[in-house]
Amino acid sequence: MLSHNLNSFFEKVLPYIDNSENLIEIVCAIIIIFAMIFVSKHKGACNCKNKSCDVKASLYGRLRKSREGFLSKINDIFSGNSDRESILNDLEELLISSDVGAETSMFLCNELKDEFKTINNENKQEVIGSLKNKIIDILGDDEEIKFSSDTKVIMVVGVNGVGKTTTIAKLADKWIKQGKKVLLVAGDTFRAAASEQLAFWAQKVGADIVKGKEGDKPSTVVFDAMKKVKEQAFDVVIIDTAGRLHNKSNLMQELSGIQNAVTKNINRDIDEVILVVDGTSGQNALMQAKEFNNVVTLTGLIITKLDGTPKGGILIAIKRELRTPVYYIGIGEGSEDLINFNAKDFASALLDATRPTEREGINSKKRKSFENVM
Repeated sequence: MLSHNLNSFFEKVLPYIDNSENLIEIVCAIIIIFAMIFVSKHKGACNCKNKSCDVKASLYGRLRKSREGFLSKINDIFSGNSDRESILNDLEELLISSDVGAETSMFLCNELKDEFKTINNENKQEVIGSLKNKIIDILGDDEEIKFSSDTKVIMVVGVNGVGKTTTIAKLADKWIKQGKKVLLVAGDTFRAAASEQLAFWAQKVGADIVKGKEGDKPSTVVFDAMKKVKEQAFDVVIIDTAGRLHNKSNLMQELSGIQNAVTKNINRDIDEVILVVDGTSGQNALMQAKEFNNVVTLTGLIITKLDGTPKGGILIAIKRELRTPVYYIGIGEGSEDLINFNAKDFASALLDATRPTEREGINSKKRKSFENVM
């Protein structure tokens, strides 16, 4: 098709060029036209490549605390020991102190022990490379939240203080910018001003919202929201929930009520139950993940504030313990700092001594908080 069009173009233009006194100008014009066509065809791919490069560089820069602390201690371990057993024991202690977890740390070191007959300073990079690959295996394949023609109903759970409401706002902002119509549901009727906080974010990002009064049953608010979904077309519904974990029976009853309210209106269950945990809380994050998974089956995880901790290994511990997909990680306060989780990029940001691209210097600069950029 392209060949046919070009032939037709030249059949019409060449006779004119033969009779023209402005041959150079015409040839230049043709070159410019083809250059514009080439740029327009490749512009999307270039932007995509640069965006991917930017995300990797930003992740590498934001996980600096975890990486530098980990690598410096690894260097100390290898330079101070020549015995394989001593190195593995010290490495296991380092992994545990980095919140990778006792069982996972023991598993990783046993794997290294079986793989390497000798472990010393000379093969340090090989050992670190192998450790990185084993961590990638634990983290598993990357998964994303998938959308279809049906309204995607998402319930977000997590204790107070993990950044749950702000994360919901960032998700809404992300999907609205992709052209999706988003409805937020203020299901946290227990915490004072929780509904007002979510309403503030809904207005900021351009989402619709359904909220009740403080003290209302969450199931009642969700029931009203689902009625609105039947009346209007929404691509995504995000339900905020109370962050109580101290009373499991109440939490179970509350979440069950929300699920029933959804089912009664749209004749199907909630599509996603996503847990938000604070990466800086270390082993507490793992405990929260276990508790919530016991109460309600989690379908995905979002781990926030990973840029503020020197112990980024908690993500590895949670993933191996729960086998639940990590959808997003938070590496800063900006809306663009809630990024899709990529196992290879994450492991590289923790264990690679060299940055992935020279663009990192630009992207690692402190960005404005989500509140300021909206």
